[in-house]
Order: sequence, then C-alpha cells, then structure tokens
Amino acid sequence: MEGIKTIRVELPSDLESIEIVPLGDSHIGDEYSDKSLLRSVVDYVLEKENRYVVLNGDMVNNAIRSSVSDVYEEQMSPELQVWQIVEILKPIKDRILAMGTGNHEERTLKETGLDPSRYIAVRLGIEERYSKNSFVLFVKVGTSHTSTKSRLKQQVYSIFCFHGYGGGKKLGGKANNLVDSNRIIANADLYIMGHTHTPLIHPDRTFEVDEQNMALREKKRYYLIHNAFLKFGGYGLRQGFAPTSRDITYATLYTQGRKQITVTLGIK
Repeated sequence: MEGIKTIRVELPSDLESIEIVPLGDSHIGDEYSDKSLLRSVVDYVLEKENRYVVLNGDMVNNAIRSSVSDVYEEQMSPELQVWQIVEILKPIKDRILAMGTGNHEERTLKETGLDPSRYIAVRLGIEERYSKNSFVLFVKVGTSHTSTKSRLKQQVYSIFCFHGYGGGKKLGGKANNLVDSNRIIANADLYIMGHTHTPLIHPDRTFEVDEQNMALREKKRYYLIHNAFLKFGGYGLRQGFAPTSRDITYATLYTQGRKQITVTLGIK
C-alpha cells in the first residue's frame, strides 16, 4: 500500500509464544537518559529466546541548533549518540523485528536530508527492516488452528507501529492519540505507540464484515504505549509534566492454535 511500509518477518513454528518488547524514547545524549534501565531491558530480552524487540524512535536525543532541545546540555554529539545506542543494542540486533524513527531523529532529516535512524539500522544490520515512517509489521510464527499434520500453516499477526505525536499533559489525550491510530489501519491485531513517555495498555474489540458469508466477525485489538528511558528532570520538569512510570510494556503473542494476545505493564 502506498505510503505505509510493510515489514514481514518469519519466526520458528515451534515457538509456543513470543514476547514483543517495544523500545523507544531512550534519548541517548540527554543528561537524564537512563542507559542503565535500557541495558537491563536488553538483558531481559536475552534471557529467553522467544523475546523480540521493535525499535520505535527517539533512540537518540539529537539536539541541533534549530530544535527545542538545548545543544549545550547534550552529553555528547549526535554522531556519538548514534554510536552509543548501537553499542547498547548490538547484543539483541538479531532480535529486532522492525525499526521506525521519531521526531528527534527527524530534526536532522528535515535540516540536512540525513537520517540518523537509518544509520543506526545500517550499523545494526537491519536496514531492510527499517521504515522512516509508520509501518505495519507482519509476524509469521507458530501454527494456526487450521493446520494439519500434512499441511503446516503458520499464524500471522499484524502490528501497526508509529512513534506518535502530541498528547499534552493529560492521560486522556495520550490515550486518544493511541486508539485513534485504528483510523489509519482499521483491523491490526496490535498497535504500538511511543512519544508520550507514559506507558499505557488498552484492549478493545470491533466487528469485521464478512461479505462472503454475509456475517460479522468479532475482532479483538490491543494497544500499548511504551515507556521512556528518562529519569525525571530537565525538559519535563521545566514544562510542568508530572513524573511518569518507567515500567516496561510488552505484548505476548500466543502462536499455537487460535490468535491470542496479552498486553502487560511491568516486566515479570
């Protein structure tokens, strides 16, 4: 579909479930960036082979002279920020299913046409799984309930990922921006957003029209906003934002039989 990139990943059929941990808003280079927390999540992903990651933008702070962020408060140059996030993520580069970009990386893209997120993807060896905009990730894994011994059919999950925008200080505005994403992609299984620095999970359901059988099918959808890897202070404090939870949000996709998803706030 024009304007929306699709990324397709095929995982082993013998996995009983997979966890998808969205990582974004680490803001490497900001003095309040919590690299220790980010590394702890990298370690968490490595603990089990069924854990995977989606990178969802603002991995680096990328302050430039025309941006809101103050270049004089940066802990390192934008180039070194790229190097550092790559070094942190290298241990899980084979677990990264897809990667998007964020408004902080777009600062350089708008000014110069150079895309820091693409350089991160290239250095991690995942350029083919990178999108400079919102994208749909299709994950083929496990086996579906329609499979037979003679014909193995893998389960396919659809995930709409976007960095996000706006939201203001109130939780309702952030939640509205998340759920409104179903106006772009109406029937994804899972929607992932960042940007607001406020972890949030939400399920809903709708009905799909089955024209062939002149019937309706119930469709369950799941939404999550991932956390930010920032300690409280700096810009958030100056702008009057309250401290937010830094608990991790992730989704578990069950891969044997019928589709089933759970969304979780906080690492087990």
